[in-house]
Amino acid sequence: MSVRAYRVNRIDYEEDDSFNLWHDIEFMVFVNQQENIPDYISNEGGLISISIETLKEAVKKIQGGKIVSGELPDNKKYKKYFIDKLLADISSAEKRGDYYVQYYCF
Repeated sequence: MSVRAYRVNRIDYEEDDSFNLWHDIEFMVFVNQQENIPDYISNEGGLISISIETLKEAVKKIQGGKIVSGELPDNKKYKKYFIDKLLADISSAEKRGDYYVQYYCF
């Protein structure tokens, strides 16, 4: 079973995952270039934080085709879902005045 990431709201996490650490490989490579995500997260899970700036840049790259979503890469519906989820995560963090989005990965 793959490891998915869910935005954390207090102790609760979102019902739907924002991205998949195993399938959205290009996204995770980009994030790892910008942030210091521990290697064990992909296998063991845990909490990670990704800056809003990194997420905004990732969205631009996904929209421009420079990052391909891993789950059904040619599926425009998944690409839209992926972008919409990241934008919702960014918006939620900005409303709280946060600079990072925290994800619970399992």
